[in-house]
Amino acid sequence: MNISAFPALIARPNSLCDAVPFFEKRGVKKLFLLSDPVMAQSPHLVPLREALADASIGLIEFSDFAGEPKMAKMDEIIALTRAEACDGVMGIGGGSALDMAKIVSITLVADRPADDYWMMAHPLPPQSLPSVMVPTTAGTGSESCSTNIIADRNGHKGWVWGPETKPDLIIHDPVLSTSLPASLTGWCGMDAFIHAFEASTNRYAHASARGYGHQALRLIVKALPQAIADGDDLDARQMMLLGSAWAGAAIDQVGTAVAHHISHSMATLAPIHHGHATAIGFEVTLGWIIDGLAGDEAAIEKFQSIAETLGLADYRDLPQFVSDFMDSCQIDRSLPVSFAQFDKDKLIEQLLADHTQSMRVATAREVTEDAIKDIVTRLANLPVQAA
Repeated sequence: MNISAFPALIARPNSLCDAVPFFEKRGVKKLFLLSDPVMAQSPHLVPLREALADASIGLIEFSDFAGEPKMAKMDEIIALTRAEACDGVMGIGGGSALDMAKIVSITLVADRPADDYWMMAHPLPPQSLPSVMVPTTAGTGSESCSTNIIADRNGHKGWVWGPETKPDLIIHDPVLSTSLPASLTGWCGMDAFIHAFEASTNRYAHASARGYGHQALRLIVKALPQAIADGDDLDARQMMLLGSAWAGAAIDQVGTAVAHHISHSMATLAPIHHGHATAIGFEVTLGWIIDGLAGDEAAIEKFQSIAETLGLADYRDLPQFVSDFMDSCQIDRSLPVSFAQFDKDKLIEQLLADHTQSMRVATAREVTEDAIKDIVTRLANLPVQAA
């Protein structure tokens, strides 16, 4: 599969069971279903289980995980799926569930542990097991991209990367996301917004990535405030799922930038939702980036194009637009209690670590060591949520 290829997509309410004919046609006999713990208890999965039974497809379920993917948990999952001889994979949930399911789909076809593929240590097998991914949040765009986030055994966030991990089929069923609280809808939605923005403006942004990114932004700025205001608005939820997937396709081609550099580094220090950390990092750095673009006409053109996509006349108005948009979406940008006393030197160390540099160097403005120290100081000065 080409890196920029977008998997087959089914997008409509109550479409979860459309996965069953796909697995039947691919000859799957025993399906591994990895779902978020909350989703595993949801009544939405009952018809799927019944349809799989009617099709004589065996089912092995797993939902015993919390937080972002970790290598030790992948060991457990892969041992289970190999012991059960699973020949198809389905992921249902947020980015963590989908990333783990995608890693399973590629790892099962080779006799190697997931560690061997972390940070591209070894080439991936040329194909994966038949797979379907069903996002229940609109943020990561994991279902449409080649990057699968996972922490190594020392807790350092990295990834298993390759277009071979993309699913064969995506299902966007907006009904599955209606139970998501407004705060999580907002943080996930901002993650998608920032994916689209960074992929459209970083040093590597090109016409294809910008095409996906701009279209994603058009959908997100319209749909996210409505999805937050009315959690049962299926049209808004459907638009957010597509916007998130298009944003995922954009970063699949050119990566992200400093906001994600910050959020990945913050996550190594204390618990924080990825979308929350990314929104904080984005707002803290966007004005600084734009202030440093003078004379770089190619970079200015990318930001000006984004501004016009968002209905602005001048790219220098983007920082205020973003802050106002976050306000309209009720995005809390204060630090969680876990960061009340965070170690600034440790965060600087993470921001300078080798495994985070691809996002740093992709940023439209050079992120020097002095700039990193200034950014960390500004982060440390943010308000902290009440306990």
